[in-house]
Order: sequence, then C-alpha cells, then structure tokens
Amino acid sequence: MQAGIYSDVRIETIPVTSLCGRPSLFRLLDLHRVTEQELAGTFKWESALSPEVESLDGFLTWFDIYFADRRSEQLIPASASAQEWVDGGADRVAFTTGPYGKETHWKQGLLLSQRPSGADKLQGPAVVAGEISLSVPDDDPRALAMRLQWTEPSGTKQTQSWAVR
Repeated sequence: MQAGIYSDVRIETIPVTSLCGRPSLFRLLDLHRVTEQELAGTFKWESALSPEVESLDGFLTWFDIYFADRRSEQLIPASASAQEWVDGGADRVAFTTGPYGKETHWKQGLLLSQRPSGADKLQGPAVVAGEISLSVPDDDPRALAMRLQWTEPSGTKQTQSWAVR
C-alpha cells in the first residue's frame, strides 16, 4: 500500500486546518493565449510558514479558474484569490480546487516529502522557498512530472520529483 507514496502525487482533499504555510502562486496562465511551450518550465515560489509549524512533511498544489465576459479583462492583481476575483464585478465567475473553497472532483495534489524536515526542527515564523519544474514525460503525453527544489529555513537544500498520472 505504500508503493509510490513519495514518488506519485496523491490526489486528496486536504482540510485548510492541515495547511502550515501561506499559498504561493507559481504560475498564471491565460488559456486564450498560452502556447504549448509555455506549459512546461521552472518557476520560483516562496511560502511563509505558520509560527507553530514543527516540520515540513510535504507540499500541496491546486489551481484556481477565473472567467470574465471579455477576453481582454486582466486578473488584477495577478495573485487575487478566486473569491477576490468574483467580488470584483458582477460579470466574473471563479472557483478554486484548493482547500479554501468547496471540494471539487479535482481535489488537491499532495506531494509528500521523502525526508520530512522534522530532523531540522523548524522555529517559526520561517520561509521556505525554491523552484518547481513541470515537464511532460516522453513516454506519457497525458502525464506530468513535477520536480521541486527547496531550501528550508535551516539552509538545508532538498530536491524531489513526483509523477502525476
């Protein structure tokens, strides 16, 4: 039952009470204009951890969707939550697949760390930062490979990869 627990993204519904840091936007796509080449790449991220966090056991990913009645309407600010976008005008619709909204069939992607940071006891508040790389495996064009590099507050650098199938 443990096979793939640290190498596959687990699709789960995680309660907001389980989060230990601030969400970090790492990619914003305009689905009217995005090209296939723009879907893969490496993107920076940073998250401020809650003061009471003792260890970093993994990461949680999700996406938000924003709709407007005109293609020219820009998301302002780019980091606006789905609810902030909806509150900005009667012609706006949005939803989140994240833990801050109603559960969807997409749920969230849970990326468990092979080496939880408990060995480097965290002393909050702290910041964890790094890069996420997204690519499509050659052998499965419907899958996604995620590689995360991060530096813990202690200065410990980690790298791990997960598969989304």
